[in-house]
Amino acid sequence: MMLYEKPTMRTPKHPYIRKAEFEDVITMYPHLRKADIDEIRAEGRDDFSVILSDSMRKSAECYTVIAPHDTKKPIAMFGVGYPTLHHELSLTYYPIWLLGTEDITGRYGLRFLKHCKEWVDYFSYEYGPLGNYVHSKNLESRYWLDRLCKFKLRHRQVHPITGEEFCFYYKRK
Repeated sequence: MMLYEKPTMRTPKHPYIRKAEFEDVITMYPHLRKADIDEIRAEGRDDFSVILSDSMRKSAECYTVIAPHDTKKPIAMFGVGYPTLHHELSLTYYPIWLLGTEDITGRYGLRFLKHCKEWVDYFSYEYGPLGNYVHSKNLESRYWLDRLCKFKLRHRQVHPITGEEFCFYYKRK
């Protein structure tokens, strides 16, 4: 028996979460939300399907949020990666990530936000310190990390190729 249960979100009128499948990448990547597209481009990339499939492949755990009712379409994918060393801060953390469609913050936003913190708490309990780099202009993600999930801004750095600023958020167990 696990000491910390994985959160659930399964109700008939709301999105539900299941283990990610590669087909989710194919279905979802053409519909990524503008904030995610802007952040990927700030890293100097535009290969959205590769970014999403790499994120899934490099995760210790990866999940898909599925729209309810007859659509059954993926509206977000998220996960937690393997231990990573932040060289400037000399600390090891587990990277968390989320890429979604506009539905995840629009139509299903409030319901999803309620469960996000539960998943962050689960990942923190199971893995330890969590971290996430976010484009400094991605105010929605920065608010989510800072206010809702209690991450702390620990470091800012400029991307060496694009010159865009990224913020590193960190949460101890």
